[in-house]
Amino acid sequence: MNGLEKEFGLKGKRVKIVKGEHEGKTGVVLEETGYTEGYGVVCKIKLDDGKEVEYSHDFFEIEKNREKKEETVWYENEFTIDGKKMIAFLDAIGALVDETKIKITNDGWEAKTVDPAHVGLIHFLLKDCEFEEYNIEQEIEIAVDILKILNFLKLVDYKQLHIKITPLTLTMASNGISRGFTLLDVSEYPDTKIPDMSYTAKAKLSKEETDKFFRALKIADSITQGVKIKIEDEKLIVFTGEDEGNLRAEICTTAEGEGESGYPVDYLLDMAKKIELVMMAFEEGECTIEFAKDYPIKISC
Repeated sequence: MNGLEKEFGLKGKRVKIVKGEHEGKTGVVLEETGYTEGYGVVCKIKLDDGKEVEYSHDFFEIEKNREKKEETVWYENEFTIDGKKMIAFLDAIGALVDETKIKITNDGWEAKTVDPAHVGLIHFLLKDCEFEEYNIEQEIEIAVDILKILNFLKLVDYKQLHIKITPLTLTMASNGISRGFTLLDVSEYPDTKIPDMSYTAKAKLSKEETDKFFRALKIADSITQGVKIKIEDEKLIVFTGEDEGNLRAEICTTAEGEGESGYPVDYLLDMAKKIELVMMAFEEGECTIEFAKDYPIKISC
């Protein structure tokens, strides 16, 4: 257990123990004494029978009938989703950052983030219709450690994932195994603004053409560190210079506009891997590529 770096406002709250030796008993929080990784803040609680105990936040709930609605609305935020979709959502964001802010609204879970060097940007809306259960009282924002959640999800049977969000903790449960994750301070993660960009070249690819594009990137990675993409005569072409082995791959013949730009192969491959995961999880069959000279490439599906 670690020392407590900040207070969470639980002192004086009436709570109910929901598991452990004193399950079902109620009492008042005397003080916050520390926190335990994965379970949240630890509190000293004086039970109504006079006994003093210590429990992490994962073991108790604020009594709803004793608190105002705005203090308990968090407890109504519960969701159920196919775990592979949540992994795809978090893994895509994790391509750029280890921690992120997520806005949860009636439309879904939305994350906008940029990498520390401000080279790449991801905007991902996990729509509410992708969830099997979606219960939310009002819009909320949370900040989470992506890597910790992914490490947990990849170790459990995540076919059906149950999620509950309280003021301090995000809890995920699947097949009888649950874990709570302490929420990060959302104020430390400023809103990410998506810049307006005027792309001059666009190609909409079928599943077969998307696979061909990804294979071309893998071939390019074996011969060079940089690759060029252009649209010429309505063809999307991936190519390298003659000095690097002269790769040329015509991906599709229905591209729009014109343009040519170069990118690091490892950067595009990392994006491609995340997009492949998203396409498999959500059974998407098409991919759109947009680019322009000296602009970051945009790949969406």
